[in-house]
Amino acid sequence: MPRIQYRADTFRCGWDAKPAADPVFAGPSSWTTEAPVYCARATTPAMASCETDPVIAMMEARKRAVAGTRNLRVIRPPVAGKQPVRSVPPSDMIKSIYIHGFKKEGVMKQYQIAVVVGSLRKESFNRTLASAIAKLAPADFSFHQVRIGDLPLYNQDDDASPADSVKRLKTEIIDSQALLFVTAEYNRSIPGVLKNAIDHASRPYGQSAWAGKPAGVIGVSVGSTGTSMAQQHLRNVLSYLDVPTLGQPEIFIQAKDGLFDEAGDIGAGSRKFLQNWMDRYVAWVKKHAA
Repeated sequence: MPRIQYRADTFRCGWDAKPAADPVFAGPSSWTTEAPVYCARATTPAMASCETDPVIAMMEARKRAVAGTRNLRVIRPPVAGKQPVRSVPPSDMIKSIYIHGFKKEGVMKQYQIAVVVGSLRKESFNRTLASAIAKLAPADFSFHQVRIGDLPLYNQDDDASPADSVKRLKTEIIDSQALLFVTAEYNRSIPGVLKNAIDHASRPYGQSAWAGKPAGVIGVSVGSTGTSMAQQHLRNVLSYLDVPTLGQPEIFIQAKDGLFDEAGDIGAGSRKFLQNWMDRYVAWVKKHAA
């Protein structure tokens, strides 16, 4: 759930024009009020919860202010020996709605996407595609390409004491909200290095890092059919691993001049098509991400 911000200067009770405290951004459970007596006098369950629900507290305060009682503002309780931490998130991460006349602002949930590129080649088309398509995502999506080239070959004997690179891979997958596979096609299937990474992060049995993570599958190749066969084989594997994978639209891209511009971004001729895919992927992740 996104954290909720309550701007103190939004909740001034009408008759008192004195500015309230500077906004302090935090979750509802860390706020209190200057007048706990109002809570002590509560006669309903909703009013009794005002110590932990600032929206209810402000609604009750506004009623009393209109009746001629004192102004009530929301403050954050002091921490012994420390000043309250104040941080203002970027403006494009704040959404505001109004509830019962009070402005309620929430920080948008951030989605961390683990990107697995199925190619180790330095000038890989798929690595370029992974970087370029990430720029078509909204501000609340961030992409991180995980390393798979330093993983040892999977050996079940190592399940009890995996290599540091394997631990790192599993941690990066677990810490992400979703997955993006950008794969090449080798001999009508997925590259061995990609299968090796999938096997490592799926073991030991019952401790898979992949399970439940929504995913998208794309790829580019010099062949006329793109990476269609590799994608189909990869989808079979992801289905077994309980990875909900976006089915449509499919993307089978042939590497041609103009696919990427001079800056390495998606070229004008392909941007609309790939933007449509990214929009569908974003909706898929938001629907299925925990």
